[in-house]
Amino acid sequence: MAKGMIRKMGAALAAALGISAVICACSSKPPEVVRPIDTALARVLSPDGKIEGVLEQSNDALLLTLKVDGNTVLDKCKIALDTSLGKIGSKIDLSSPKISVSDARGEISVPLGIRSKSPDNYNSVSVDFGAGAYEIVMRAYNDALAYRFISKLGNGNMKVLKETLELPVPESLDLIAHIERGLKSSSFECPHTRITPKGMKKVKNASLPILMRFPDGKTVAVLESDVSDYPGMRIAAGDDENYPLKAIFAKYPKKFVNKKVYIPKVVEVNDWLVDTKANREFPWRAFVVSRDDSELAGNDTVYKLARPSQGDYSWVKGGMCSWEWWNAFGLKNTPFKPGLNIETYKRYVDFASKNGIPYVLVDAGWLTGADVGEMKEGVHEAIFGDKGLAFDVKALVDYAHSKNVKIVLWLLSQTADMYPGQTFALVKKLGADGVKIDFCDRDDAAAMNFYEKTAKLAAENKLILDFHGCAKPSGLQRTYPNLINFEGVLGNEYNKWSKKVTPSHNVDLIFTRMLCGPMDYTPGGMKNSFSKDFKAVRTDPEVMGTRCHEMSKFVLYYGPLQMMCDSPDAYEACPEVLKFISSCPTSWDETVPLEGKIGEYASIARKSGDTWYVGGMNGTESARGFKVDSSKFLPPDGTYSAELFRDSEKPGAKATDYVREVFDVKSGDILDVKTIGEGGFVLKLSPKK
Repeated sequence: MAKGMIRKMGAALAAALGISAVICACSSKPPEVVRPIDTALARVLSPDGKIEGVLEQSNDALLLTLKVDGNTVLDKCKIALDTSLGKIGSKIDLSSPKISVSDARGEISVPLGIRSKSPDNYNSVSVDFGAGAYEIVMRAYNDALAYRFISKLGNGNMKVLKETLELPVPESLDLIAHIERGLKSSSFECPHTRITPKGMKKVKNASLPILMRFPDGKTVAVLESDVSDYPGMRIAAGDDENYPLKAIFAKYPKKFVNKKVYIPKVVEVNDWLVDTKANREFPWRAFVVSRDDSELAGNDTVYKLARPSQGDYSWVKGGMCSWEWWNAFGLKNTPFKPGLNIETYKRYVDFASKNGIPYVLVDAGWLTGADVGEMKEGVHEAIFGDKGLAFDVKALVDYAHSKNVKIVLWLLSQTADMYPGQTFALVKKLGADGVKIDFCDRDDAAAMNFYEKTAKLAAENKLILDFHGCAKPSGLQRTYPNLINFEGVLGNEYNKWSKKVTPSHNVDLIFTRMLCGPMDYTPGGMKNSFSKDFKAVRTDPEVMGTRCHEMSKFVLYYGPLQMMCDSPDAYEACPEVLKFISSCPTSWDETVPLEGKIGEYASIARKSGDTWYVGGMNGTESARGFKVDSSKFLPPDGTYSAELFRDSEKPGAKATDYVREVFDVKSGDILDVKTIGEGGFVLKLSPKK
């Protein structure tokens, strides 16, 4: 990452003048320090001067104000940390802090992401109260304001008792929130609810992001990044009428009960959040700002704020993955009985090899005992021995490798947590290339430490990692690039037993969950139906929306390890759709949002090499036309060969019907693409030589 020169103001000058720090909006000039015009302790402006953070002191907390385009959006948010060694954020003599300013003008190289080079342009101000106290850093981007605490309370440990973030918003403000049942356990698989701060009093809490929709059209999304040795943040109703929303956190687990279930149940917690180092950096808290919903579809603030990786991760490769669980081994006309046997998986490997699909996932069942919650002392020897395998997994891996296909093995989180050494030793012994770890279902500090510990251990064993039954990503994917996907989303699996995965929900995810990072939604269902006709079926599942609505997910949803959820038979019945999906990139060199409105529609252009892909999704029951303005992303004076899959408009068309068209496009052309209700489109633009 290339950065601009860090510029600091001397502590003596700050103390002598009693001044607050202001970073100027002009990136061509060094940051300036000026006399305060009010009681602000420090200020920071974004490089374009349109986002401003103002920091003030009160007796029991710091006060953070967010201003956008000169207008106050969040006024005097309370921020603080209560620890066993004292309160961080309480008032300290104004003559003592060391105030420094810096900026960055550069970019971050991203090995697998929505863009290969992420612009990293911000201004920063730090207020440091010295040893035995704390430091707070504010960072302003053109699309976000972020802050973090740094404690300086000694060389030992301390307990974090409470973190304060209270938001002064109107009780009637429109929110889009991911409502959770409670703090002790969650699969983080819920639809996004339209609610108000007043309505939040009737629910438990919401996991991040939570979107605040202001009357002037601005949206502010609350996010977090670099969450290490700390619980994930939730948002709940506030206790003070002036602060209707507040942050809450799961306390550190004290006692579990496991009665042969997938997930150990937390039955008792400590009275603190985490026992951690007294000198440390705490997670970033970020407010992402958009003036138009489409801006959210290309935001990567969480990644930019995260801790950079260390070491060589050049071996990490993403790609499409064939998967058997969702389609319930949906093979027909085979000489063997499809199921948990090597013949079935060889069929999936052959399908992957023939179609250039780099991965096959072997889901639950291959490691008998460990996938039914029987992880007790005294039985792990049998589980990890040869008798613990449902079939000859090593032979399957060898067969897959001979076909240039890699194998990912499913594991239960408590298996990896209780016996990490044996678990990863077995995976390496079998020769597998990655693991999918499932059913953690928590975001307390112990769970967050498990995610990080496991990512590190997987990296040491050169294994890619996909978490399911997990909290949303919060930056760990940058720190450990082998951690290439997360579930934490209401995805296609729910179509097997519920009607929650609606076309509108599918659009929501582009502007909400994807703000956090990669998303293992598992797209690709080929049994498409309109929502009015949809039936939840476990063994032969359907998906809501048209065939092109489903295809658009492969462009719109970012996931470096992207599941193709349906069976080889289903894809082979439609070769041209199979060809498009199997060859679609899973990470990108550039991303350009085109149009969008949360819950209604979205279109995004993404580049891989010199080829552009455009995906469009309609989440409503009404037809919608999309204008694809190629001047927004194509370089000038080029001619491209276009392949378009769009909804069929013929009377009585089924959800599975579509039209494929091939034609030429010149840079600057505007394409009018029509979608029917709950429809979509995909467009591939390859340069003509």
